[in-house]
Amino acid sequence: GSTGTPLRIPIYLEGRQANYAFFERAKRWAGIAEKDKGVTFAGRVIVSPESNKPPFWRHNYFNNNLQCSSYHLSDKNLFYYYKAIRNFKPDFIDSYPSSIYILANFLKENKLPQISLKAVINLAVSCGVVPTKGLPLPFISYGGTSLVMDLISVGIILNISARSQIDY
Repeated sequence: GSTGTPLRIPIYLEGRQANYAFFERAKRWAGIAEKDKGVTFAGRVIVSPESNKPPFWRHNYFNNNLQCSSYHLSDKNLFYYYKAIRNFKPDFIDSYPSSIYILANFLKENKLPQISLKAVINLAVSCGVVPTKGLPLPFISYGGTSLVMDLISVGIILNISARSQIDY
């Protein structure tokens, strides 16, 4: 929870296996190979919530993963996270959307170079609720063609709307 104390939820072997299978499938859909490096922000206690000095992450060598504490994402600590992630050179980030937003907003506000990734995966993706790629977000997704088509579509709709007369 938001108190810094994780919820205790019993997890059974079958559920854990299904979760890992969903996550591996999502990674493959996103083009992530088995040995690719990942960064994870999750609700797990990586370091004590009371800790006030970096590192706020641990390197899981077996999974080639930098596990980061979501509890320490604050203005005071974000540059430490940024440096650690840049030095780690991950292929993907697996995170809660809120943690991704905090990190991305920090990069934007401080005009820092982007972190090059193959994919960003959030919990909705690992559960198969939303696709991992292929659907551009209107007015947001990178790429001129997408933006031009969005603007043309809005122009057509506005033109039709302006020429239509509705009698009430």
